Amino acid sequence: MSALTRTKNSNTRRVKTYNKVSPAKVTPLVQPSVSDMLKTLIKFERASLVIMLSLVGAVLSLYASAVYTPKTWSKEYRKLERLQAEERNLINKNEMLKNHLAQLAQSPASGMANVQPYQSIFLPAVNTNVSSGPIKEPQTNDKTKQDFKAPISY
Repeated sequence: MSALTRTKNSNTRRVKTYNKVSPAKVTPLVQPSVSDMLKTLIKFERASLVIMLSLVGAVLSLYASAVYTPKTWSKEYRKLERLQAEERNLINKNEMLKNHLAQLAQSPASGMANVQPYQSIFLPAVNTNVSSGPIKEPQTNDKTKQDFKAPISY
């Protein structure tokens, strides 16, 4: 061992040195053996954790089906009712406009003409068979061109 001497006036300290110990003399720490009861308790803890997590998932799904789903359904149902009310309102306005136009058409000063059978427009039936060839345009004659100049009735 070596040490520094200390004088009364100096602020030096004593330093101790230790002898090195060879690794052969060091004994390793012994791990205590785990009993079978402790191993069983650890397995039980892990199993209960898995069960607890699955129960939490089940509770959340029950919450979604019991609370969240009806709440969302109610919100969408209110939206549907509002849209139906708007549709009824639009139908009402449309019928009022039709009635107003019919009343205007009855007065001679409105400028509307009565419907004549020769002014009717007939559309050809739609062919449900799909053809691969080009679409043929319907042939027009002079009489149909004259019909378009006539006023269209209500």
